[in-house]
Amino acid sequence: MPLTTLCNRALDTPADQHDILVSTIMQYADTDTICFRCQEPDDLVKVQSLSWDPIINWVNKHYQIKPVITDSMTSLAKLSPLDKEKLTRYFNSYNIWGLTGIKSCVENLKSVYLTLAMLDGFCSVAKAVELSQIEMLFQVNRWGDVPSYHDVENADLNARVSAALFLALLSHYRHDIKIKTSIK
Repeated sequence: MPLTTLCNRALDTPADQHDILVSTIMQYADTDTICFRCQEPDDLVKVQSLSWDPIINWVNKHYQIKPVITDSMTSLAKLSPLDKEKLTRYFNSYNIWGLTGIKSCVENLKSVYLTLAMLDGFCSVAKAVELSQIEMLFQVNRWGDVPSYHDVENADLNARVSAALFLALLSHYRHDIKIKTSIK
């Protein structure tokens, strides 16, 4: 069902909405989940660092951008204008179908960087979903989970992100699709 929903959304999106989709995706770059770190408890701070730093380092190396890390909830993790331009150029290379999938990944994970890592095969959907829920998983390990709820929620999130990633990868293989015309 998530894939059908995304396909219908892409079909209903006019081509002139391309820049709006890119802009919506880019808004998440300043509020990316993995850029906001807790100040306490120390155990959670350590888990966040061990879990998220490899993604941040990969993004830095692979895309030559430097995501801003903060432990303040009152300020954004603003990228430099040059880094924003690089990411915007990258997302502009996708068509409406790809952007629909990417936007859904970003919204579900609340992370541009985890989405990039999945798009380039650096991490799996299951790993990205896990990394997007570090705080919740930390609390579940500490206090226990709500039977059935967390499992169902996790399965649903994995299904939504898998469908979105599939659409993004299927619609854009880093080249333009040429439409064949009939010979008359």
